Amino acid sequence: MRFHPYLSVFIVGFLVSCATADPEANEGGECAMASDCAEPEGAPCAGCVPLAAMLCDHGTCTERGEDTLDVVADVMLARGDVTDNTQSLVYALASQNGGSEEMRCQSAVSSTGGVVDGLNVFASGYKNVSGGSYHQDLALGRSPSVPLLIIVWGTDGVGGQGNQTGTGCLEVAAATVEEEDLLVNVE
Repeated sequence: MRFHPYLSVFIVGFLVSCATADPEANEGGECAMASDCAEPEGAPCAGCVPLAAMLCDHGTCTERGEDTLDVVADVMLARGDVTDNTQSLVYALASQNGGSEEMRCQSAVSSTGGVVDGLNVFASGYKNVSGGSYHQDLALGRSPSVPLLIIVWGTDGVGGQGNQTGTGCLEVAAATVEEEDLLVNVE
């Protein structure tokens, strides 16, 4: 058998340069966001966020789970323009478990002040407000017993419509939702 050095180098070079499967590329699993698992339920108001019918939890589609927590929070509007211009508060209760990573307030609120696509949203709605910067004991809905993000933004129109006046977010452990006074600052 005759040895062909050029052919050997070519074959070795070809095999080394061939693309190999990235082991991390398949870690994403079956979903990257809640809408990959099931079509979201309709938003409860014009300015509200659609609700997740199923959850995307670290790449795996899962059932939403039973709503066992009643979420009630106080909202403090920043004095000045935020307080003066806010007519309604829109809120979303979302899981801190995301499609591929844990969600935090910094990653859940978009640069425009709304929520990012793909959150596992359990409840959404609005409250019309008037007078003052402190709004106490706002019932925000029910959620499963998981670590939550409570996201609130103000609008200059009633019913959650109009321009945004400020945004606030609070990360809450499931065990403390009904035991502590929750305060969301909207700035």
